[in-house]
Amino acid sequence: MTDKKEMTTKKDNLPAAINLEQMAGQGQEYVTARDQKLPILKILYANSPVLDETDGKHVETAKQGDIWSETSGTVWKGKQGLIVVPCLYINTFNEWKDKGDSPGRPVGIHTDPSIMSQTTRGADNKDRLENGNYVETCGNHYVLLVTEQGDATPALITMKATQLKKSRKWNSMLLNLKLNGK
Repeated sequence: MTDKKEMTTKKDNLPAAINLEQMAGQGQEYVTARDQKLPILKILYANSPVLDETDGKHVETAKQGDIWSETSGTVWKGKQGLIVVPCLYINTFNEWKDKGDSPGRPVGIHTDPSIMSQTTRGADNKDRLENGNYVETCGNHYVLLVTEQGDATPALITMKATQLKKSRKWNSMLLNLKLNGK
């Protein structure tokens, strides 16, 4: 005697369609700013890790002068550029440990310029604190990156060392920009 069991499918209470827009954000209620990484846009220079074929960050299509998003890995061609809307500028004084001892990020971010009065110029031409760390002045431009589709996403453009002149020039251009109103 063979017992055959038929499989039945329960069809009650199943949605006719899934509305993804209605469900947007569900499951992300506890994600805060601390759980995300702000895209940092970088202009690629000759010794950028992105251009080094032996580096894990290497991008095959990237060239010197292109713009790279560290977060998404997207590369924009430098000659074509991209559209950003400047939103906020903050000048910081980033405290670093030397390579080899460094965690790969600043060990301190200072907004008070008086930190520079606590430094002396080292033999390596860096502004050194008594603890041996060095401080770099950094212009931080918080922007909205506008995509070809017209969407906007927040991003950060940092400029330090030789880029500080470009940062100051951009700030001057923005402050001198005059728009005609109604």
